[in-house]
Amino acid sequence: MQTLQNMESIQKQQRLIGVTKQIIKKKRSNKCGHPERDHYAKDMCNNCYHKYGRNKKPWRCSHDRLYAHGLCQNCYINNYNKKKLENTKSIDSEQIKSEEQSVEQ
Repeated sequence: MQTLQNMESIQKQQRLIGVTKQIIKKKRSNKCGHPERDHYAKDMCNNCYHKYGRNKKPWRCSHDRLYAHGLCQNCYINNYNKKKLENTKSIDSEQIKSEEQSVEQ
């Protein structure tokens, strides 16, 4: 009886060891000088990658660093705000038209 319980506990321990081995992953080291931070990309941490690791040039504007959609960050934000302003103006004009129609009826 006791040996059967011992065998069951040993089997449980072996299963737990197998599970923990699957969970443990080898941590990639950062070569950017921040070994305490998690690896993000190109052997750098998140901050260093976004500061030094992205070196493409934008193709839709003449600035230095690519941010998104082929634009630098400044041009992207300007473009975004322009679209947002146009969108709100069109929504406002539609609301005015619908209000005028409801007043006429």
